[in-house]
Amino acid sequence: MRHMIPGFLLSLSLCLTAWADVGKPESELELLKAQIENLRKDFEQSRQRDEAEVMQMQNRIRELADQLAEQRAAQSGGASVAYTEVQQVQPPAYAAFGQRAISQIFNPDIAVIGDVLGQYTSHENEGQRPDDEFIFRELELNFAGALDPFARADVTISIEKEFPESALPGEEPEGEEGFAIDVEEAYLTVLSLPHGLQARVGKMREKFGKANPLHGHSLPWVEEPLMIQNFFGDEGLTGEGAEVSWLAPTDHYLELTYEIFNNDNDSSFAGGDHDDVVHLAHAKNLFELSDATTLEVGGTLATAPNDDGHGANRTWLEGADLTVKWLPPEKSLYRGLTWQTEALFSQKDTDVGEQDTWGLYSSLEYRLSRRWKAAARYDYSEFPDSEDLREKGYSAYLTFLQSEFVFWRLGYMFVDRNFADPVDEDEHLVWLQLNFGLGAHRAHEY
Repeated sequence: MRHMIPGFLLSLSLCLTAWADVGKPESELELLKAQIENLRKDFEQSRQRDEAEVMQMQNRIRELADQLAEQRAAQSGGASVAYTEVQQVQPPAYAAFGQRAISQIFNPDIAVIGDVLGQYTSHENEGQRPDDEFIFRELELNFAGALDPFARADVTISIEKEFPESALPGEEPEGEEGFAIDVEEAYLTVLSLPHGLQARVGKMREKFGKANPLHGHSLPWVEEPLMIQNFFGDEGLTGEGAEVSWLAPTDHYLELTYEIFNNDNDSSFAGGDHDDVVHLAHAKNLFELSDATTLEVGGTLATAPNDDGHGANRTWLEGADLTVKWLPPEKSLYRGLTWQTEALFSQKDTDVGEQDTWGLYSSLEYRLSRRWKAAARYDYSEFPDSEDLREKGYSAYLTFLQSEFVFWRLGYMFVDRNFADPVDEDEHLVWLQLNFGLGAHRAHEY
């Protein structure tokens, strides 16, 4: 019916023009023209109302889908059921691009996250790393929002405390203590690719296992596992490049990811001499064992040259991770348990031959009540350039969740090293951490 109205108006306009040519009075002609203009305006207003109603209905569908996903995720303790339900009612790209998404183009979600640390260590650091002091460890600025129906952007700016670089025994540490500004992440996500594909382009934390992709404020510990620190450095495995992921249409959650990025990581790859790229493949599987229990199994493979060539000296990294979560639907705010274990294996060509090294950690976190969590972790880590050096760590943490925006954490760690003198002594570390967030919070990965 709506498609007939414009044609009817056009026919009526032509008839009036012909009628005017045969001498119809000017006053009647103007009256008919005014009536036609009123009809046109009524039609335009009706069209706009219909479009607004359609947009409201589409936004309501999206809200109901999100609510359903959250309810199912809370009941099942997992993401696979929620993913299935959302897929069934997911509106098209333009339908999902509601009023909130439009407003984000000019007013993105903004968050400010601060991390303060009080530390005691039994180790003689000689100015190379934090000593017995309070540290404003990091200030993180997050900007996120939709760009159009097909893409969104995420930017994380980090203002981080820096300390002098480690030096050989008897030498002075290099550099000075201060703050450094860094673009931790800045990438565009393409949402509406065919065949269930999604892509990211820019600088991002790479999907190697479970711990590396997380920001510091999302960790259940004060510091990243020793394995991550030793094989990827203080900043973890991050890079500038591109990623394509595929969510398989299976009964359980199955995500496959391929990444290509600069191999400028100087712990496992080429660092400043890089003249090639890292290729990384990651698989994530999530299974529902019961209404309260989920099992996640993941695997990662990454490879790149570790010199300035294109493969003469090469590093291969393999990772495996396993996570079990228990969240009873009727008590999910007061009880819960997460057991997370991850292992990394490295084969690195060096001037003295291939170094086959590895590391792992295993962590257990238990929710004691709505505001209290306790965690314990075991670490074992060798180093990518040496099969002879290793560290073992034993740590425990108690977290008080003051609110959604503030938490306090008390942590203790004992590190056992087999290093040569004069830094071979064991180390005891005690931390008091305060983390606060202002503004919108991005959802953490399940």
